[in-house]
Amino acid sequence: VIIDAIYHPDVRIFWPNRATPLWRLISQEQVKIACIGFLVAAAVLYAFMAASYIKQNKIERENPY
Repeated sequence: VIIDAIYHPDVRIFWPNRATPLWRLISQEQVKIACIGFLVAAAVLYAFMAASYIKQNKIERENPY
C-alpha cells in the first residue's frame, strides 16, 4: 500500500484524514532501488539460512544420537 501511495497520486493511506499523500514524496527510482536492495538483502539472508540448515542436517546425519 505504501509503494502504491508513492506511485499513484489518488491513493490515500489514511483516508478520510486529510493527510498529505505520499505521491512524489520520494521518486519512483528511489523506490525501485530500495526494493532491489531489500531483495538482495533477503537473498543473502536466505542463502545463509540455507547453508546453516544444510550444515545442521549433515551433522545430525553423521551423529544421530
